[in-house]
Amino acid sequence: MSKVFDINSLQVLINKLATQDALEAALRVGLIIVVSLIIIKIAIIFAEKVRKIIESTSLINDDRLKLRTQTITRIINSFIVVFISLIAFMLILGELGLNLAPVIAGVGVLGLAVSFGAQNLVKDIITGFFILLEDQYGIGDIIKIDDHAGVVETMNLRTTVLRDLEGNVHIIPNGEVKKVIVMTKLWSRAVIDVKVFYKQDIQRVFSIISQEASNLANEWPDKIIEEPEILGVDSIDPNGLTIRLIIKTKTAQQWAVSREFKKRIIERFNQEGIDLPFFQSIGYVHN
Repeated sequence: MSKVFDINSLQVLINKLATQDALEAALRVGLIIVVSLIIIKIAIIFAEKVRKIIESTSLINDDRLKLRTQTITRIINSFIVVFISLIAFMLILGELGLNLAPVIAGVGVLGLAVSFGAQNLVKDIITGFFILLEDQYGIGDIIKIDDHAGVVETMNLRTTVLRDLEGNVHIIPNGEVKKVIVMTKLWSRAVIDVKVFYKQDIQRVFSIISQEASNLANEWPDKIIEEPEILGVDSIDPNGLTIRLIIKTKTAQQWAVSREFKKRIIERFNQEGIDLPFFQSIGYVHN
């Protein structure tokens, strides 16, 4: 009877200790989860506070930079969540008594497989991050990527969405963005070629072009930011002379300025009797 009692007592003690260890492990796992959630919450709140402080200062005073700051903040928040969650997951596995070495090896193999299968996605995201970080272009910019040109409607880490002049939408993965022409970065320039008949009085033509350009600059101060400049005669061909004029404008205003100036200069030339060039077809008769 004494032996049976001792065995039963030992078994009860072992069960009690096992239950106690399980409860302690469960408490530690719960504590890890709670602490991880608190850290994530604090980090996100801190990032948002920093963003609001930056936006409230004079360092950022336009909507584009504010949008860029908000996007970068979202990326940082996502990284914080993934990083803290991964650490918490590894700690929980350790508390459950699992050997972490095979788990880490398995994660490495899985990550390698995913990297091969989703390398284009990873490339898109990395490229998109640097486009955003370096402010290469933003929403509202007019850009050209390869043969696609248009206004940037939306952009994220994976894609850039353009809408062209005809209303077509082009969705371009950021990983395919090799070379970008940004036509609305800080300022723009209208390059206007005015062609006249080569027998015209060039100094008189220069004077008329200068007058019309100055009038346009005075009437459109919200679009033109510098006094227009006549570069001179750019080319000569059998049909006439090409005089080049440049006008520095605010972003995306170069096309409107160019169209308005061409309309005005044609009207003025007609008033002044300035002949515009025309193509002549000359035939030769052979005996």
